[in-house]
Amino acid sequence: GVKKHAKALCSTCLEDICERKSYYPVLSISICLWSCGVLAGDVCGLQALRLIFSPGFWRQDFTKATFSMVYHMCASLQVEETLPMEDITGWWESRQCYEEGTAITGLQTESLSERLRLKRIPHLANVMVPARAGYAEPGVRGDIVVEELQLVIEVEGPQRLCIPLPQVLAEVGEETDIYGQYPEVISAVQRNVECNIAGPAHFKRRILQRCGWRVITCTFDENEEYIADALQTMVRVKTKDGAEGQEEKEEVSEKEEEVDGSAEAKVGKEGGQVSQKDATDDELEAPALTQETSGFEAAISDPLGEFEDETAGPKIDLNVELSEYESRVRKAHAKAMKELQRRVLEERGNAAASGQYLDHVEFRDWQVGLEREVFREMCESVLA
Repeated sequence: GVKKHAKALCSTCLEDICERKSYYPVLSISICLWSCGVLAGDVCGLQALRLIFSPGFWRQDFTKATFSMVYHMCASLQVEETLPMEDITGWWESRQCYEEGTAITGLQTESLSERLRLKRIPHLANVMVPARAGYAEPGVRGDIVVEELQLVIEVEGPQRLCIPLPQVLAEVGEETDIYGQYPEVISAVQRNVECNIAGPAHFKRRILQRCGWRVITCTFDENEEYIADALQTMVRVKTKDGAEGQEEKEEVSEKEEEVDGSAEAKVGKEGGQVSQKDATDDELEAPALTQETSGFEAAISDPLGEFEDETAGPKIDLNVELSEYESRVRKAHAKAMKELQRRVLEERGNAAASGQYLDHVEFRDWQVGLEREVFREMCESVLA
């Protein structure tokens, strides 16, 4: 099926577009890049860069929606292979369109955010998720971000859930009729079988987890009050543990100061402790941070509206000379493609002689693994 051979399918589609780009409209090209970013990510990085680096790629008439689709693949390469894509032509225009296209408020996200405000849980609502120390920036939006817990809550509507039909039939039987609108069917199914999240939702989790964030899902039919209560408990426990750890540090500091006979320093330490405690209490009771106070751009993602903007996208100034970094990446990529072609031709000759692969699908599965290996070698040479 598609899930089993998704990486091979993505690689094949990208290779075909690269060979016959003039036959494909810009919408089809963008959809393919978006799908490959979601399904395969950096596994198809070599073929994706081949397409993006192809002559005239950025001269096509991209809309804001198609720019946003291309951004998904670029974000995957930046996070999963730590390849600095922000220095590549088209990155900032694509990111701008992604941020604008995902800035539509979801009603359930607003509702959950309001409950967290009432519980006085500090959180960021509808933001480009910030980078954690030691990790790359995710470059994707998060519905609810609780930085204190390194936690992102993704609010998913019925359109982001998939019905596992074999499990449903095995659980409820083929004689049982389940019908109605999609949300009603999903709710009925979830009473017996847990539904899987769709590809785009799984893509965000993959990126966020790679960047050091914990991710939980709040589906459209879950109890928001229960989630808010659980988060409130987690924040209180963390705050209490932090306060106890701080008290231990203060006790050690005070003993050291007593030994040194530094009374003035001791007073200063005690004053600092009181100030820190007050600050902790203020933080616990803080409402959801706004765009101005958080320092991060605030917006909310509506999955259904993400790719609906058909207005013309921003224009890229192609008369500007390529940066030194992009020139180096392009040269390394061209070298990697030659190496890939050499290894593929060598394997084809061996396979024809030995009958090693039963069909072309098996061969493409092998080739996509080779592409990933060559791509990683390319990235290491660029980042060295």
